[in-house]
Amino acid sequence: MTGEEGRRLLSFALPIVVFVGVAMVLGIYVASALYLLFTVGFVARHRLPVTVGVSLGFPLVLFVCSRSRSARRCSKGPLEAVFGWYWTHC
Repeated sequence: MTGEEGRRLLSFALPIVVFVGVAMVLGIYVASALYLLFTVGFVARHRLPVTVGVSLGFPLVLFVCSRSRSARRCSKGPLEAVFGWYWTHC
């Protein structure tokens, strides 16, 4: 593996490891927004409107779909307590 290939591998592998840690602390929605912000904005180098749209839009769609379609809810982390998100049903 060349140095460039190693950097490219780390530019995606390291954020995934950080994503898992952040998801355990802050919840899946915040972690996915931060992960997408980094990968879309800094790794893939898309423009700001695309980066913000994807990094905020995907967690929002994930939240709406998990609230309406799934019996198993995604972890909201401390946001659940801060905002009082203690829904037990749709």
